[in-house]
Amino acid sequence: MKGYPLIKFTLFFIAGIIFQFYFSINHTFLFVLFFVSLFVFAVLFLLKGFLLQKIINLVVVLPIILFGSLMYSFASFSKSHYPFHLPKIKNVNIYGTVSEIELIREKRLTFYLDVDSLRIDSKTHRFSSKIMCNIYDTQTNVNLLLSNLKVGNYAKFTCIISKPKNARNPFEFDYEKYLSDRGISMLATAYKANNIEVIDKSYSWFNNSVFEIRKNLDNKITQLHNETTRGLLRGLILADRSGIDYYTNVDFMNAGVVHVLSVSGLHVGYIVLIFLFLFNRFNIYWRAGLTIICLFVYMVITGSEAPVFRSTVMAAIILAVPFLGRDTNGYNTLSIAALIILLLNPLELFNPSFQLSFSAILALIMLFPIIKNYVDGLNISNLFLKYFLMFLGSTLIAQIGTLPFTLVYFGNISITSLAANFIVIPLSGVIVGLGFVSLALSSVSIWAAEIYSTCNEFLTYLLFYTVKFFGNPDYSIISIRQFTLYDSILFYLTFGILFGLWKYFRGSKAKIAFTALVISLFSVSIRLDNEELLSKNKLNVISIDVGQGDSFLIVFPNGKTALIDAGEATKHFDNGKRVILPLIEKLGIDKIDFAFISHVDSDHYMGILELIKKKKIAVLYKPFLDTTKQNDVDFEKILKRNQIPIKYYADESMSIGNAKMYFLANKKQIIRSANDRSGVIKLVYGKNSILFTGDVGTQVEKDLVMKYGSFLRTDVLKVAHHGSKTSSSWHFLSMVNPDYALISAGIMNKFRHPSNVVLDRLRKLRIKILRTDELGASILSADGTKIEIIDWRKK
Repeated sequence: MKGYPLIKFTLFFIAGIIFQFYFSINHTFLFVLFFVSLFVFAVLFLLKGFLLQKIINLVVVLPIILFGSLMYSFASFSKSHYPFHLPKIKNVNIYGTVSEIELIREKRLTFYLDVDSLRIDSKTHRFSSKIMCNIYDTQTNVNLLLSNLKVGNYAKFTCIISKPKNARNPFEFDYEKYLSDRGISMLATAYKANNIEVIDKSYSWFNNSVFEIRKNLDNKITQLHNETTRGLLRGLILADRSGIDYYTNVDFMNAGVVHVLSVSGLHVGYIVLIFLFLFNRFNIYWRAGLTIICLFVYMVITGSEAPVFRSTVMAAIILAVPFLGRDTNGYNTLSIAALIILLLNPLELFNPSFQLSFSAILALIMLFPIIKNYVDGLNISNLFLKYFLMFLGSTLIAQIGTLPFTLVYFGNISITSLAANFIVIPLSGVIVGLGFVSLALSSVSIWAAEIYSTCNEFLTYLLFYTVKFFGNPDYSIISIRQFTLYDSILFYLTFGILFGLWKYFRGSKAKIAFTALVISLFSVSIRLDNEELLSKNKLNVISIDVGQGDSFLIVFPNGKTALIDAGEATKHFDNGKRVILPLIEKLGIDKIDFAFISHVDSDHYMGILELIKKKKIAVLYKPFLDTTKQNDVDFEKILKRNQIPIKYYADESMSIGNAKMYFLANKKQIIRSANDRSGVIKLVYGKNSILFTGDVGTQVEKDLVMKYGSFLRTDVLKVAHHGSKTSSSWHFLSMVNPDYALISAGIMNKFRHPSNVVLDRLRKLRIKILRTDELGASILSADGTKIEIIDWRKK
């Protein structure tokens, strides 16, 4: 490391970024401190003398750390945030320059505007930001717009603007933060292609030329391949994963091979090999130089996305370093690549893609020589077996290197990844190669290109079949909860200590004792920051944000679980699969002991179908079958087919540990609407109670008051029908008299739930309102005497 000072510089620079990330020092103060430290260093440097050398070595560290902190501070300062109070505003005119256009999707075009102003209700707001714009229309209209719109055009876009979705439930991805880190403050949506009007047709020649190349390549890929292969090649060649659906992504994640779906180190490696082969007749200098130039051209064509940029910089450095009179050193090359990327954007340090790729490469640099020496020492004559063992070893090393970040971001370990990578990596390499060959041949002979594209379609089918097999969640993954960035740092420190000090222990007993001691310390240390989301030995209720629907997860003091409703499920978004299932898995819940469907309306029961499919439901309670409703008949068929015991609401109670559930059913409800047939449940734990009312209307509320009177008094009320004015009468609310009101509703939903009338009643009764459309999920924890609201975002 002594001959490579850049490694130290990069490490101290990263330390500065991390310091500022955690402590957020005022950037003006940082600026002053940085120049003071530089001045002190300069003075000491000019004062010649051996005695000052060690002081200089210490002082030089401070400016580097402060430089990293300053760079992060300036990058954070440039983040863009949604500026309005309302999460969605209609009929907005935004004005700006088209900075980027994505490849076309089915009946949709996405582009980005660098906005200078917005006009809302005849009022102009000066606002500088990047906005992600989506237009949905017929395929013909979208295609026409794509042919006319150019990067660099100045345009007016009439649209609906909205705030990007943040984490609405515990453990969810924060899309708002993701976009904010990329300078995008809001989303803009329109449903007609003519909602965009080009005011100034001048455009950026370079950026538009890059887009035209991307568009032409995409057109050729579309012409030559079926939809599945097209979606894959878009990801592998053009770094556009929009053609790969959510469920396919999940299969790749479960199989531990999701890295092959994006253009990264693996694919850039394939590209390097292709160019080195093409330039084989040139001398070594021209060969390396032309390969580097082509690599950067390819990077620009793929959109210069962060993973492609990282991999291209690293490949270019590896190719160039030998010609600069320097020995190739993996650590130094990695440091140069990291430093260039972080100088351009310090926020990249906290990008999961950056962390995963660099940790994998660092692990390979550290450990692959050991694997290679071991395999070489076996004196294996069979070259295939020899390279197979090295490939297996390198895959294992990469898995170990990325393990902490994999656990932090995905919460799973893929136990099939070694076998899956052995098949998927070479297969994806062949698919990339054939993809380039078919694209090149298409300019000469479509017939010849189609031969290769047909082969690629078969290989794509084989790839997806392999991934689906190895990605089956029934046997492919082990879930590990509560692994944090703190635990990741401890993992790498432990790994570094073992790697760095191992050679100093000579005897096998000493090595075993040292390893056991370090691992024991690691095992104890990672438990220090463990904090359960839900309080133990208490009644916990999560009001899950499922948009315009209901869903409540209950964890009883004795560990039993219940789910009341499960939200909507459509072909576009399934709350059961995308929200509830990930949540219960993160909480370590293997099975829902008691499921309750208040009534068979899609926004209450459809989400539970995925949980039924995954064998997560032990028993289900619902209203009596209504044979006049086909969805109710079909639902019961599904329950019986999956052997789920069905119980119907009746005037009875059920004890679950020290808690008790009362079913306040009314026999008259059999002749009423689906909403009025909702099961009403009162949950009691000690002196605490919660009343769940489904979608019942005011008449049922009146009946409940007449029948149960003061028994309806409760601490928490789940407000009926998402806060509709057809429910929550003054008389009912006065009788229930809760301290808290839970309202489950979608953000600015078309039904305008909750009603202002209901909100006014709740406020007049001084009831604290917890709304999913405003707060996302809410967690209530009861100990039998008091109820506490848990701030899950700070956990």
